[in-house]
Amino acid sequence: MKSIKQISEILEMDTKDLERESIKSFLSQKLRSIEVEIFKIAMKHGVKSVEELDEKLKEGLVEEDEVLSDYQELDYYESQKDHILKALNSL
Repeated sequence: MKSIKQISEILEMDTKDLERESIKSFLSQKLRSIEVEIFKIAMKHGVKSVEELDEKLKEGLVEEDEVLSDYQELDYYESQKDHILKALNSL
């Protein structure tokens, strides 16, 4: 496997630029994947966020045992999305 330095030489690109663009590409791909998962869960329950699902729970529109797993996944994915966006903004 070639090193970043070797690849940057082949591409005639600065090593730092290649590293930054590689990280940006990886994070963007991860973000898209997470957004798909958020969309699937949200559509399943007719919400846009974990906060809306929480409101449905509080209002008794859904039963906790029916949505607990999705609620936890949605919360996790939204947290991951926030971390990725923060990382992308720092590049």
